Amino acid sequence: MHPQARVPTYILTMTSQKRPMHSEIDPAMSELAAPPVEAARRAAIWDAVQSRLSELHIVRANEGEWRQLLPGVDIKRLYLDPSTRMETALWRIHAGAFLPAHPHTHDEECLVLEGSIIDGEQAFAAGDYLMARAGSMHARLSSPSGALLLIRSQLH
Repeated sequence: MHPQARVPTYILTMTSQKRPMHSEIDPAMSELAAPPVEAARRAAIWDAVQSRLSELHIVRANEGEWRQLLPGVDIKRLYLDPSTRMETALWRIHAGAFLPAHPHTHDEECLVLEGSIIDGEQAFAAGDYLMARAGSMHARLSSPSGALLLIRSQLH
């Protein structure tokens, strides 16, 4: 028996061709290619992208102003919603600094980004989240080694 006798004919035909197999597909694919975008359409797309970007509020790491709240406690406002008075801010608590005990008139969210804090007798490290509910009393908050917090709260 001839060594190629068991191979189906269509495989022999495909493998015996000198040109690459995809040469028959390329013309069909070119018919499916997207037509060039007209200048007016391109401008409309660009305007839509720019409009969306203007909806974003961006504060780069090297932007914004750090304000001292207390000795060793600095705040950098990221955003303030004027209608609800909700503020999102970074709080940097330097090593050894603390916040005295205080009441919460509104909910306050806290995410520890770096370092650690001690809230009363509980320790919280990077990645930990705290929610102080409206009406709750916050114990003395300290940071023996320093911390960076993301705080979201409503201004009085």
